[in-house]
Amino acid sequence: MTITISRISRAAAGAAMFAALVTIPTAPAQAAPETATAGAVGVERAAVNPHKELSGKRIKSPDNDAVYLVDPEGYRRWIPSPAVYDNLFANWNGIEVRKDIPKISARDALSLDAELGKSTSGDRVYLISNNVKRWIINPDVFNKNHFAWKKIVSHTPGYIDSIPTGKNWK
Repeated sequence: MTITISRISRAAAGAAMFAALVTIPTAPAQAAPETATAGAVGVERAAVNPHKELSGKRIKSPDNDAVYLVDPEGYRRWIPSPAVYDNLFANWNGIEVRKDIPKISARDALSLDAELGKSTSGDRVYLISNNVKRWIINPDVFNKNHFAWKKIVSHTPGYIDSIPTGKNWK
């Protein structure tokens, strides 16, 4: 399914994408449109080719409207819907169009319930996705990834503590 980035069609595309998915938000992430996750049945494992120099960039192919976030290790992570994108980023400006998307190794897509979260009793901000929280280590890293400060959701300390901790987002 193609997700169009225009403001007019984002809501309709998000609704269509949600209706097409058969998993609930807490289920494992869906494979990106032109790739499958490593280890999928019947899929040969591709060569590992992360691009750390792209860390923090939002990227897309000129041939496909799927948008990815490049993680700190240099792997692309598919942003599965406009709603997920809007939960994390302030706007759609600055997405880099690249022809080499398929050559950048992929990891699990962000989950449908991905968010920026923090505890009401602390200052640490986390990227919460796929039932894992990853601490965004400082404001420079937060800004490098184009995350939106206004999108941070405050939760009870017990809730944040209950989410397994993953690698720091640095």
